[in-house]
Amino acid sequence: MSVVRVMTRDDVEHYAAIRREMLQDSPWSFVSSPEDDVASSAEAVLAWFGEDDSEVVLVEDPDDASRIVSVVGVRRERKAKYRHRATIWGVYTTPRMRGRGLARLAMNRAMEIARSWDGVDVLQLGVSSNAPAAKGLYESMGFVEWGVEPDCVRVDGAAYDEHHMSMRL
Repeated sequence: MSVVRVMTRDDVEHYAAIRREMLQDSPWSFVSSPEDDVASSAEAVLAWFGEDDSEVVLVEDPDDASRIVSVVGVRRERKAKYRHRATIWGVYTTPRMRGRGLARLAMNRAMEIARSWDGVDVLQLGVSSNAPAAKGLYESMGFVEWGVEPDCVRVDGAAYDEHHMSMRL
């Protein structure tokens, strides 16, 4: 059975490793690239670790608790007029563990965290047009698409749209 929990300082190296993996495996799903991503560095992750109203949910490998196999970030918007909103970011499950419901487990925990922040009642995210399974997961959890950003990300000359989704908590 997989353990779902919030990242601690002891997880920083493991998070940085899966972050590097996600950028290589699914480059169309992330704005950052391996060469410009600060979260691929354990030192950079430590620098923003523990910020208020920001968490990373981890799912441990059931066979090796030191290995992280699924992640979801959630952060509350900082500006006063946006404090009622939180954003899901950096959702990823390592390929060999996909199809087991791990992203759903991590998403559910991230949603619980967002609900615990006083005044947050909107949760938002973006998903690549090249990730229909992820979009289906979000729709099954109650997210509704409200717009599409054409040509949002380009990877090796290919353009990918971003679907913007939100839900009321």
